[in-house]
Amino acid sequence: MRIIRVVICFIALIALGVIALVIAHPYLLKMSARSQAEYDYNRLVSEAKTEIFVSYPELIERIVMDKRFAESITAVHLVGPNGKSMDFAALRKLPNLATVEVDYGYLMETIVPTLNAMTGLKEVKFHYCGPPETILK
Repeated sequence: MRIIRVVICFIALIALGVIALVIAHPYLLKMSARSQAEYDYNRLVSEAKTEIFVSYPELIERIVMDKRFAESITAVHLVGPNGKSMDFAALRKLPNLATVEVDYGYLMETIVPTLNAMTGLKEVKFHYCGPPETILK
């Protein structure tokens, strides 16, 4: 009888651990993305480039927090974005952004309206993002 209680407690402990991991997973991913964004942001600031390459929206959100650096950005290359699950609305807050290039992107339905709303853009390019008919609906 005592062994059965130990086994049941052990199984319950494992079940609680699995539930905790399932619940914490999205939070851990978000914290990881923010940490990576901070690292990439510091690298970009030290290089002082006006043309940047971005593969996730958290980096744009971090850049926008620094008004001076955000004003220096004139070109953004979005590399491999998944338009359906990524929100690049923070691009609108880059005041001097003139060029956006999207490379190897898919499901661009959410990125295109953001780009259309940006009146200061002079040039937008899509490379390897699928047929133009699917992008420009």
